[in-house]
Amino acid sequence: MDLNGKTAIVTGGANGIGLCIATCLLDNGVSVALLDKDKNKGEETKKQLQEKYGKKRVEYFICDVTNKDGFQGAVKEAVDRFSKLDIFVNNAGITKSDRWEDVIEINLIGTIRGAEEAAKYMSKEFGGDGGVIVNISSILGLLPFSKAPPYAASKHGVIGLTRALGCPEVYEASGIRHIAVCPGITDTDLAKRYTQEYIDIMAKALNINNIKQKPENVGACVLEAVKSAPTGSVWVAEDNEPGYEIAIPFYKTLKKSTADYFTPKYFFSFTSITLCSRGPHEYGHCIRIRRRVRITAYQRSILAMNLNGKTAIVTGGANGIGLSIATCLLDNGVKVALLDRDEQKGEGKKRELQDKYGKGKVEFFACNVADKDQFQGAVKEAVDKFSRLDIFVNNAGITISSRWEDVIEINLLGTMRGAEEAAKFMSKESGGEGGVIVNTASVAAFLPYPGAPPYCTSKYAIIAFTRSLGCPEVYEASGIRHVAVCPGFTDTDLVRKYSQEHIDEMAKKLKIGNIRQKPESVAACVLEAVKNAPTGSVWVSENNEPGYELSFPFYKTMRKTQL
Repeated sequence: MDLNGKTAIVTGGANGIGLCIATCLLDNGVSVALLDKDKNKGEETKKQLQEKYGKKRVEYFICDVTNKDGFQGAVKEAVDRFSKLDIFVNNAGITKSDRWEDVIEINLIGTIRGAEEAAKYMSKEFGGDGGVIVNISSILGLLPFSKAPPYAASKHGVIGLTRALGCPEVYEASGIRHIAVCPGITDTDLAKRYTQEYIDIMAKALNINNIKQKPENVGACVLEAVKSAPTGSVWVAEDNEPGYEIAIPFYKTLKKSTADYFTPKYFFSFTSITLCSRGPHEYGHCIRIRRRVRITAYQRSILAMNLNGKTAIVTGGANGIGLSIATCLLDNGVKVALLDRDEQKGEGKKRELQDKYGKGKVEFFACNVADKDQFQGAVKEAVDKFSRLDIFVNNAGITISSRWEDVIEINLLGTMRGAEEAAKFMSKESGGEGGVIVNTASVAAFLPYPGAPPYCTSKYAIIAFTRSLGCPEVYEASGIRHVAVCPGFTDTDLVRKYSQEHIDEMAKKLKIGNIRQKPESVAACVLEAVKNAPTGSVWVSENNEPGYELSFPFYKTMRKTQL
């Protein structure tokens, strides 16, 4: 891409990485609009850059990426100012907040909005000339991190979005390349909030270097990505070294063998070096140094969860996979509360199950997981009814909606809220007895599928959230195992919306089986996960075959090429 005379928008552009990206682009002949919610800083930065590059080449527009109308207006103003748009950098982000929802809203939903707004002006389908969208993720978009599960989830989601929109057919239609850049530890205002001691311990825990790279190094990586990176590619910028591309493997190649599963496993116990007061389920930033403890396959087998007399909550439990999971648990002596927004269907299924298993075994509570207060109330009612909670299955979800925000709200935020509410009653820190939380993801999490980018995004983020809360220190403190199950094509109402011809076409494109498995097959996988799966593990259930666990490679081993 020849950059001279091009125009760019950079969100979060008033300082840090965003400012360095803007400066790099300006140095290469690009006119830049800075979008940032800090008006004083934005105006000051604009003035400084205009003095160096000229008033015609730099503008600033106040913008909070969580304000949809304001975001749309700022992008329009920027395009009107420069008469075109060639490059869009979704950089605005935060690491933590008093409300974890803010992290998702800014980092992930803001990125999706940015890509959506940019496409209106850049896509050839809307009369544009094409261009490039760069989404700033993080190395925590490639690693689970127990100290910031919402952050890791948001940044994994950004990668899922980028890969889904980075498919060749999207580029052919729009002329837009979609690229993700994942900075390592970088010397910005966000990083300055943490002591060097904290960064050293975090780096050791994550097996990464503790070097705070200059933000200019990220700017240089973004610049080269804008010029030449292929669409859908994911790049890492760390340690003040040139950026490099990673090759994310096909999920089937990550399958653990049976032999691998039954060899002695390594679990962790921890010494108590605590750098904050928040508990793991408040998504606080606590770090403990760990030491390895070997547990044999025999020892592990006798730790299997005895289900008789346990109680469970299943969201989206009135039909499909959720109903099959509930039935499977009931068959194994578990009392089950069904949560679903379809009150009529929920009450009907409750009566059917009560006829079979007894009135004291099954209850139904109307609940929309997108309604935080209603969700909290339904969980409390269920716990009050059964006097305890041992198993929580976050299963409620949708594939598509006229509003992509609904997909994120129900699939991702609903799952995160479910885990938060469950922990209040299950965690040993709150007086509970521990238990297991199963999050229903999807094989779509691992597949760059252009037909449903928000769905792929939400499910990839769920896997990161599960793996982050599945770190051993969370289990040690809470007694809760966190497990993800990823169904393939399953014969449910959601999938029945698609013809077999459409399923066959999707399966061929994605290189997966076209069998619509029975929901009972997924339920069997969930049951085994509840009984035996290690915390933080991710399982696939597809083609009516037994579920299998995935083993995720360390991101540095996926290194492909260097910019």
